[in-house]
Amino acid sequence: MVTLDMVGLSPALLFDGLLVSSIGGSILLLGARLVMRHLRSHPHPVLCQVALGALLCCLGILSVALTVQPEPIGCLTTDCRSAASEATGQSQREFTFAAMGKFADVAGSDHKTTLAPPAPIWIRGTLLIWGLGLIVLIARMIGRRIKTAHLITQAVPIEAGPLAEAFRRACKKHGVRSVPRLLRHDDIDVPVAGGVLRPVVFLPAGFDSQSPARVEMILLHELAHLLRRDPLATFAAELTTACFWFNPLVWKTASRIRELQELAADSLVINVGIKPSHYAQCLLRTFREFTGSRPTLLPTAHSILGNSLLETRLRTVLDCARPHGAPRRSVTFGMVTLFCILSVAMAMAPQALSTGAPSESTESSEIELQQSLLNRTALDEILRPLFIDTMTEHHIAGAAIAIVHKDKLVYDQGFGNLEVYQEKPVDSRSTIFRIGSISKVVTGVAVMQLVDQGLLDLDADVNDYLTKFKVPETFDEPVRVRHLLTHTAGFDQIGLGRHVMKLEEVLPLGEFLDGNLIRVRPPGEVSCYDTYAITLAGYLVEQLSGQSFEQYLQEHLFKPLEMIRSGIAVPPALAADTAVGYDFRDQWLPMRWEFMNTAPASTVNATVTDMANFAIMMLQDGQFKGRQILTPESAQAMLTQQHTNHPDHPGYGLTFIEDPSHGVPAFGHGGSMTGFGAYLYLVPELELGIYLSYNQESGVLPEAAISRLIAVLAPGRSSTPELRPRYEQAVDLSRFAGTYANNMHHHTDPSTGWRRRPLMVETNDLGVVFKGKQAYPVGPLDFQRDDGVLLSFRENSRGEITYLLINQTAYERIRAPTRLAGE
Repeated sequence: MVTLDMVGLSPALLFDGLLVSSIGGSILLLGARLVMRHLRSHPHPVLCQVALGALLCCLGILSVALTVQPEPIGCLTTDCRSAASEATGQSQREFTFAAMGKFADVAGSDHKTTLAPPAPIWIRGTLLIWGLGLIVLIARMIGRRIKTAHLITQAVPIEAGPLAEAFRRACKKHGVRSVPRLLRHDDIDVPVAGGVLRPVVFLPAGFDSQSPARVEMILLHELAHLLRRDPLATFAAELTTACFWFNPLVWKTASRIRELQELAADSLVINVGIKPSHYAQCLLRTFREFTGSRPTLLPTAHSILGNSLLETRLRTVLDCARPHGAPRRSVTFGMVTLFCILSVAMAMAPQALSTGAPSESTESSEIELQQSLLNRTALDEILRPLFIDTMTEHHIAGAAIAIVHKDKLVYDQGFGNLEVYQEKPVDSRSTIFRIGSISKVVTGVAVMQLVDQGLLDLDADVNDYLTKFKVPETFDEPVRVRHLLTHTAGFDQIGLGRHVMKLEEVLPLGEFLDGNLIRVRPPGEVSCYDTYAITLAGYLVEQLSGQSFEQYLQEHLFKPLEMIRSGIAVPPALAADTAVGYDFRDQWLPMRWEFMNTAPASTVNATVTDMANFAIMMLQDGQFKGRQILTPESAQAMLTQQHTNHPDHPGYGLTFIEDPSHGVPAFGHGGSMTGFGAYLYLVPELELGIYLSYNQESGVLPEAAISRLIAVLAPGRSSTPELRPRYEQAVDLSRFAGTYANNMHHHTDPSTGWRRRPLMVETNDLGVVFKGKQAYPVGPLDFQRDDGVLLSFRENSRGEITYLLINQTAYERIRAPTRLAGE
């Protein structure tokens, strides 16, 4: 049987071949990178590239050859001679001399014992590895051509429109009269017919649905690659990657060459006239698709992302004032020298070569990317089409948004009309909207100011501060100030008498609260969104400050925050700038202005830029333009979880509500009144604040805008909670079946005020069904839906189920459990 050793393919040959050829490939790539950056102006750049690349490759091989001592024997290795001698019955010495005589006879030499030495083992190994690599490369090229031929049959010629115009403009910009027929990533082919540029675009699934601006940037990037790609560098990268994909040294060098090509393409795209911020947005958006769950866009994403690191490209794109220069020539030659030295060291001690290479991540640059993209131009590109589309689809008359980052307002814009029929446009700096229940967090700041002054203790009994009336002592545990700010006071949500028709009918806070503070559960037992508790907190501000609630806000909050158009009552001079609230029923219907007895919880009015100042203060530890509105401890406490109904569910800060729904740890608060809606969203981790107001009572606009912004500014964050493993132990599902109701209703008389709306929890063999959606057991008292929503049940000391908990909402059990279906 013929073995590998008998034909010269020994392990030593393979190892030496891999080692030497991979080092040579690395140096070849360095040479290609050198000539690509420094020899473009030469009259014959390709010849220079080939010559220099070959020279560097030979130097790399020679540097190893000087340290390798090939065996001074004949054409057969010791093992091979031994096997052959045994087969012929001769000793190795006799067989060797016989073999030498044969060689001498074949050579026709007069020298009886002259032996023509064979090629050294490392040369044969090198040629072997390079040959295998060429075979792999040729196979890849054939496969690519087959795929290209298939794609061409599906190509869509574009002779007019933004795509063709983008190509023509780019070609004209760079004096290109013809474009070679080249294909990159199998996404684009650019033929020239009759002297006229006619782009042929391969449209992968989903690509044709993108916006024209984005398509233009992607195609310009492709064209830039066709204009700037270096043949030798591309061939060297392809060949060495095919041969030595296992070698981290080669892989890293090839990746660097591709990165330089990407940077060159990015530079040309910007030079054509694309704004750097727009192009950076395109890169980030595509990166999110590439790493997300939209596989139909992978061909397009691979096309524009290429093989380079996103962080490096974004830094270069956004810092467009600095040319995309390469390292200086001395640095490149130094790298070549270093690799030559390393090649010698590796040949002498190959085991010292580490097989691992640390991978780089874009996560470390996330905050910097966010900061770079937080500018008016980039944000307007994201938000303007979203606002127009959403407002048109949902018939929202007018809206405004403000975005803050750190201590600056980075974007504010109005859309639509504050008054539809007179076509008064919304102005983000002057148009006043109702902020609704976001008034609660304004009240929370006022209360914390009194805490900072030592006038109020969060853990004190609220009755210690009340003189005209007291909170009933229904339970042993008193209602404390902290309970008011975490929605855990346990008051009945009556809902009666809150609305009045005229401003003159609004009652003083104390008069309204006296008799309406009815306790239905022990404080701290479970949260319930509580308008009465926040109104009581506002009344405490009046009692301890000696001012009316509105006077206190104006003097201690709005004035130092420069919220000059904010207040509970709108001055007559600003009436013309106040938005009209609408409902839409085949036409926009103006809604009446609401007057309420619960001002601290409901009725502040403000512009979006005024609320931007408020957001800056909260994100900057209570400071605004050098003025300390809150102590850092109080500001941080408001944006820190103070209560949760369940450890695995989000809870409440001090008046703020935890909002992890967009994949980042955040706090927010929504507001709605008849004809108005608003949302305040703060991400302390990113020092990012978003505030929206609109004159329609709907939550669709903030959901769309915040989702879009977080997706762009914090790519890769998942808004879907992780699915837990199924609970394997048996669960008595009959315990959970029954009737539940949101505990925010009128308990004293469920038929009036905020009415109780019963909901059924049903059971089946898979788990529980709530609001028509199946949930599977993931714990003895926990169930989870396929969309990640967690349902947790709470039991009392007797083992009876008392609550169903979903996020901050508690559904209390109001009837005995029903039997299992089918029983």
